[in-house]
This record gives sequence, structure tokens and C-alpha cells, in this order.
Amino acid sequence: IDDTDNRAWLAAELYRTTCITSYGEEYVQFIRNASNVVAQGGNDFTDYRLEALWAFYYSKSCPNEPASFGKVRSTILTSMKNTMNGQVSMTMGNTYHNVGRTDVPEWIGWGSFTLTAAHFYGVLCWHIFNDDSNLDWLTLSLDTVLGANPLSMSFITGLGHKYPMDPLQGQSRTDNVVEPIPGYAVMGPYGHVSFKSSYFATAQGQKANYPFLTQLTSPFPVLRRWADSNLLPQYNEGVIGPMSWQCSVFQILAANSAVKATATK
Repeated sequence: IDDTDNRAWLAAELYRTTCITSYGEEYVQFIRNASNVVAQGGNDFTDYRLEALWAFYYSKSCPNEPASFGKVRSTILTSMKNTMNGQVSMTMGNTYHNVGRTDVPEWIGWGSFTLTAAHFYGVLCWHIFNDDSNLDWLTLSLDTVLGANPLSMSFITGLGHKYPMDPLQGQSRTDNVVEPIPGYAVMGPYGHVSFKSSYFATAQGQKANYPFLTQLTSPFPVLRRWADSNLLPQYNEGVIGPMSWQCSVFQILAANSAVKATATK
């Protein structure tokens, strides 16, 4: 298992909190060897390059650091800008105004339509650059998890008129309370799961989908492939990493005057 990104994140966090140069040098070495600084599109479950990047960027208050560290931050800023602009272009070209790839049904899953760093990273970049010109496009992907999707439901427990009631979350399953704990974001639609278990087969059967599924490449039914059951982790599991990005973004937007002004128009 390649844990280079984990160690890079550790080094960046240690440098940010201690300002010990050797930790920063460990991260800089990782960046020099990385093929993609931002690594957008990586697996949020296992890839922590974005977290490492963010920690190192915010270590800029450390005194007497090597000049090379400032050059790395310039590289990070350039990558952030390119990523932000790329996300705007992807959102503009997506039928559902979502930064995820919905043109390939087999790629829809594990939160790719609702809960990945891609949905939140552009807003965090906007927060750094303080450029409101792309704000509307960057926030459109957030609407998906809030209810602007083919199922017309929120994918965050307790939020909105319709939301998941049976997430794969320990407390919600064992507290003998009908309502799940609020604020838990689930994966959402999954293009196609295997039929190796009866649960998966039933969830993808004709009775569980409307309109009926005709073929895997039918774009509209694919985004309705979701079932409210903790027995289906592809649909109803949550992941702490992406949820932490989500919380950060909503907090930033809630505190920003430009967003509040736009919301009242």
C-alpha cells in the first residue's frame, strides 16, 4: 500500500503546528515527486493529497522558512486557480449543473454525484482568491446534495422535506429513535452495483426504480438508483473526509456577505 500521501499530510500538519523546517521539507519533497499537485479526481477514501495541500498552504505564518516553501505555495495557488476554472467549465457543461461526471453511468457512485471533495474544493479555492465572478457556478454542485437532483430529496439527514431515514451510521441504527441523527451526508445514487447479494439485486430491480430501467446507459434513471437502506453502503454510507470538506464549505458560505447578498436576490 502506498501511504506517501498520508505521510505528506502528516508532515504538512506537523509543520503548520510546530514550524519545524524538516517537516516542511518532507512535504515539499512529496510535491516535487507528485504528478498532480491538487490531484483532483483522486479517491476521497484513500487519497489525502488535498488535505496535505491545504495544511501546507496555511502554514505560511511560520517565520524564517526557506524561500523554496514560498515557491511551492505559488505552485499550489496556480493549481488551485486551474482547478477552480476547470470545475466551472465542467459544471457549465453538465446537464445537472454538477461538477461530477454524469456522462459515464459506470462512474456514478460512492458519492461522485453528491459527496466528493470535487464538490467543495472549488468553493474553498474561491474563498482564498476572493473572486465572486464564478461563485454561482461553483456553488451549483452543492445544490445537488441539498435537493436539486432527479430524486428531489436532500442527501443530508434531517435537512429538507425528504431525506435519508436509514443511513449506515451506528448511532442512528441503535438508539431506538425513528429519526436518524441530523447532518449525516450519504453517498446518494450509484450507477450500477453488482447482483452478488439479494439486497443489491432488489435495489436495482424494476419495482425499486421509476421510470423502469431499460439499459445501463439511460442517463435519467441512473441518477434515481438509490435506496434508503443501511444494508446498501453504496447508497447510504457516509465518509468523514468528504463530510468535513462539506461542513467547511457550508460554514464559509454562511459567513460570507457576498453569498448572503446573492441569496436574497
